[in-house]
Amino acid sequence: MKINFLWTACLIAITGCDSPQNHHSRIESGETKTEKQLENLNFYGTYEGILPAADCEGIRTALTLNNDNTYVLRSEYIGEKDAIFESKGSYHFINGRLMELAQSSSNEKSYYKILDGSKVMLSDKEGTVNQGVLAEYYILKKK
Repeated sequence: MKINFLWTACLIAITGCDSPQNHHSRIESGETKTEKQLENLNFYGTYEGILPAADCEGIRTALTLNNDNTYVLRSEYIGEKDAIFESKGSYHFINGRLMELAQSSSNEKSYYKILDGSKVMLSDKEGTVNQGVLAEYYILKKK
């Protein structure tokens, strides 16, 4: 009987630590765990890498993510003459760490997945990332 009483007391003490007022204020503020996780990642900045290409040595890529939800994507086809392209637009998040980039001039979309605060990876609309032999080459690292 004493053991049941002790277990019940422990259970009440453990579950009573998070007061209802604190939980209620978090819901009212609209903050979700995913938004908080993204803030902690400090993902704003420039990410660079060389993406694989079929017709040249690679595509030197720089993706700059600004804190006003705009981006600049610069792509340079290595070894090709007059093959530097830049696009600008806005981005938003789909399901947590998946970013959809929408180009301002054409509304063309591309997708990147935030791996941590220092890397993003080219993805598809569903968030699927390359798992093949070249997977590491689809990762852009924070500068």
